[in-house]
Amino acid sequence: MKIDSFVLPIIERPAMYCVNNIEDLWLIIFGYTMGVQDSESNNFMSEFRVFVNKYFKSKDDVDWSRLIRFHSSSDKHSIELFSEIFSLALSKALHNKKVSEKSR
Repeated sequence: MKIDSFVLPIIERPAMYCVNNIEDLWLIIFGYTMGVQDSESNNFMSEFRVFVNKYFKSKDDVDWSRLIRFHSSSDKHSIELFSEIFSLALSKALHNKKVSEKSR
């Protein structure tokens, strides 16, 4: 999956990429998904939105960056929270991919 190799270095060293908060990170990821036009990355980010809504038990369909901002106490915490949730979603996606490959 290309999106993980793009996002993981950014969340490891956000200041190096001028990322100070979740909104900065959202803008970079949005730009990447629009520029690359990789269906796997676009699908993952769509699923990530659903995952974040379920994670926070949101009754409405809210953008992932807004939910993370709402549940974070600071800019730094918003990036840390994104990192945690992104890792969980990535693990789930990789697990689902392995399961679907085995069932073929």
